[in-house]
This record gives sequence, structure tokens and C-alpha cells, in this order.
Amino acid sequence: MIILSVNYLAVLVASVVVMGIGAFWYSSAAFGKQWAAMMGWNEAAMKDKMKSAKGSSYAIAFVGNLVMAFVIAQLIANIGTTTVADALMLAFWVWLGFIATAALNTVLWEGKPWHFYGINTAYQLVSIVVMSLILTMWV
Repeated sequence: MIILSVNYLAVLVASVVVMGIGAFWYSSAAFGKQWAAMMGWNEAAMKDKMKSAKGSSYAIAFVGNLVMAFVIAQLIANIGTTTVADALMLAFWVWLGFIATAALNTVLWEGKPWHFYGINTAYQLVSIVVMSLILTMWV
């Protein structure tokens, strides 16, 4: 596999969109309360964590999303993904092979409940699907 040219604007947009998905996913409107409870935080602690979160934490998370989007863009370019079905298939296999399996450690060794695993890995699946769709369909 060689490093191919990618659409860096699409990589940037995919990363920004996924940050937005994460902000919603872990908000109290979605799964934030359940997730915080499994982290051992009450609502006040969750608000304190959000207030005390450093800009560098968000920046590092964003860079992680940029790296993920770039790698997915490379996979798309190298395997010739061109359709929505191709993008969905790629996203699923990347998620299953790397995210879903690696995240098992949170349950097996860190003592987190399966529901915690489900919230986090479902977020990652949605994120990878969205990135793959944006990066595949952006012309």
C-alpha cells in the first residue's frame, strides 16, 4: 500500500463532524448521564470535568480524529472505495477489527460494564461510518 493523495478538506470536515457527534453522544441529551454514572461521576462531577477539561484535551482528541480520517482516506484510496455500500462495508470492518476488539479490554481488565463498552464502541462505529461516508462521497 502506498501513501496516496487525499482530499485534506474532506479529512478536516470529517474530523470536525465527528467532534460534533462526540459532543452530542456524550451529552446529557444522549448517553452522557449513563456514561458518567459508569465512570463513577454524578451530574455535578460531570459538569466539573467538562469545565476543567483543558483545551489541550480537545486539541489532542481532534488530532486523533484527523489521524483516523487520514488513515480511512488512505484505505479508501488504496482499495478503491467509491459507493455508499463500499464506505459502509469499510467502516464496519475497520470498526470490528480494530475498535470493537481493542475496546474489549475495558470490560475484561478494567471492570467496566458491557453497557459502557456498548456506548463507547457504538460512538466509534457511528464516527467511522460518518468519516467513511464523507471521505468516500466527497468529490
